[in-house]
Amino acid sequence: MIRAVIIGFSHMHVNEVALYLSEQPDFELVGAAGVKSNLPEIPPLRYTPKWNLENVKTNYFSNIYDDYRAMLDELKPDIAFILSENCEKPEIVTECAKRGVNVSIEKPIAVNLEEAKRIKAAVDKYGIEAVVNWPVVWREYVHRMKNAIDGGIIGKPIKLRYINGHTGPLGKGAKHRGVSENAEEMTDEQRGKTWWHSLSHGGGVYLDISCYGCLFSKWLLGDGEKAAISYGANPNPHFRNDGAPTAQSNVIASVQCGYGNTAPLQIEFDPHVKADEKGIDTVLNLILTHFKRGGTLININVLDGEKLMEAHKNPDLYPDLVVRVTGFTAYFASLSPEFRQLVVDRFLEGI
Repeated sequence: MIRAVIIGFSHMHVNEVALYLSEQPDFELVGAAGVKSNLPEIPPLRYTPKWNLENVKTNYFSNIYDDYRAMLDELKPDIAFILSENCEKPEIVTECAKRGVNVSIEKPIAVNLEEAKRIKAAVDKYGIEAVVNWPVVWREYVHRMKNAIDGGIIGKPIKLRYINGHTGPLGKGAKHRGVSENAEEMTDEQRGKTWWHSLSHGGGVYLDISCYGCLFSKWLLGDGEKAAISYGANPNPHFRNDGAPTAQSNVIASVQCGYGNTAPLQIEFDPHVKADEKGIDTVLNLILTHFKRGGTLININVLDGEKLMEAHKNPDLYPDLVVRVTGFTAYFASLSPEFRQLVVDRFLEGI
């Protein structure tokens, strides 16, 4: 029997890890402990550390420690699953390694290369086993895809493009495995106070989502002599109640990182804009100015609100309605109800 502990409740995947461990006949989940953060506390809303702790405690096990070092010393586990803020991982891995405890580190392995090297140095020094937990590797369909590639069923892959539509780990309507109840939504101000939105704590979409592209490139294609990386992100533009397309354009044009398409401007227009005086000229000037200021891509939807709501209710009646979603274009009727709702919400919030 493998004795396992969990360290950290900052990552909402702790709920999924606790669920999967509870289902493994060869594992015994013997304890868990949080890790203190230097960020100000916020109410225990959905997927905050306190909320995750209570969910795990209620649904999976109740042996919770205040100090993870004391837990390691007392329980002497075989492996620790680390789900802390990204910035805390090198120290936690080192403490585990000193005690001969193997580690599973929630992706990504660290905030940057230097901290990843610290983790590797501790692993090598104390001779423990360390793996990075990629949640997608738990998915059966991903392994079927890998087997198809390895078996030569689809031929030799020469290019991989990873696209992931996501509202953010704390975004509106975000759902994560291991959670069976609904919880109160966060406001943008509350989200901004979490470690997910703190660069120094290892937050940000590039670390959280783009790392999957690196995983699939390495896992499915292997090492190559050359590699091309094109980052992309969809910033949430609805930071003002008045829509403020010019303000959205200015902000998004200023956060381009210089690789690939980077951060596109998502914008919705009502078809009646063409009927407004100088409406076409206004839209044209917005587009031209966005690119002059450094923008790289604009995803535009021209949608009639009444038609969109009716199509959401009866998608089969509108088979030819095409929308720009998040990184791809699709027939509205072909989208899942969740993705249709995403398009509807974005349209309603942007008008």
